[in-house]
Formats: sequence, structure tokens, C-alpha cells
Amino acid sequence: MDRAVTTDPFCADEAPWLTHARITAKLLVGIINRRELASALIDQISTPKGCAFDDTVRDMVNGRMKATSLVTVACVDSTSNDGVQLADLVAGAVAHQRGQANNTASPTSHKGKIAARLAAAYGVQSFQHVRTDRVNVATHGLRAPKPRLRSVRETSARAS
Repeated sequence: MDRAVTTDPFCADEAPWLTHARITAKLLVGIINRRELASALIDQISTPKGCAFDDTVRDMVNGRMKATSLVTVACVDSTSNDGVQLADLVAGAVAHQRGQANNTASPTSHKGKIAARLAAAYGVQSFQHVRTDRVNVATHGLRAPKPRLRSVRETSARAS
């Protein structure tokens, strides 16, 4: 698999705010457990008049989970909310370490040191596509190759 090939979710023929909503919903579905009720604070996104970002995300999540798992969603200004600021710090650490892997960021910079300390606090070596009980970092667009289905002819030829 060529890791240099990436996908841009914003290339689709949909409004950018709707793409943000779709990606946010996908992330939330990935972290909400079945039979769990959740609330989310999300950064504000500009939307057209009559469209509510928080309602759209909540409806997308609950639709995908076929349950009312996401009870409330509130759009907040990230500069005035500690929880969203902390999420930005973690996202920045992940992005910085991704840049280190591409030789576009320095591990000895202030951001590099913060990213390394944060990774150590979570008990991982780095935030490079890792999944543990405490950390789940996946890369959008990178999927394992699907297994190729063998035809009946190939299967019977292997058996003989």
C-alpha cells in the first residue's frame, strides 16, 4: 500500500460544513459505546442560515448508531472552553508527530517536546496510527488492503 496517497474529504461535491459534520459524526460513532449515552462539546463551524451544525452532527451519529446515543451536542468557541482547548492540544501533538514522520517537524522543538511528553503520559511511544485502551489514533484514508476473494476454481486448484 502506498502511504503517500491520501484522500481529501473536502473534494466531494458537498458544502465544507457538511463534510466537517460527516467526519465529526464518524469520529463520535467510533468512540461511543453501544448502550452509552454521550454528550459532545464541539468547535463552532459556520453554517448557512437555517442549518444547525450541532443538530446535524447529533442526527448523523444517532442515525448511524440506530439509537439515541448522542443526547446533546453543543457548539462552543474553542478559545473560551478548557475541554476544547485540551482537545486542540492533543490534536496538535498528534499532528506534530505526524509531521515528524514526514520530516516536516522537529522532535526537539517546544511542540515536539510537548507531543513526546503527552505520548509518554498516555503510555505510547508515539501517536503514529496507534490503538490501545487509552489511545486510538487512525489515519483517514489509510485502510488495510481488502482480502482478495478466491474463485472456486482457484480454491479447488490449491486443494489438489
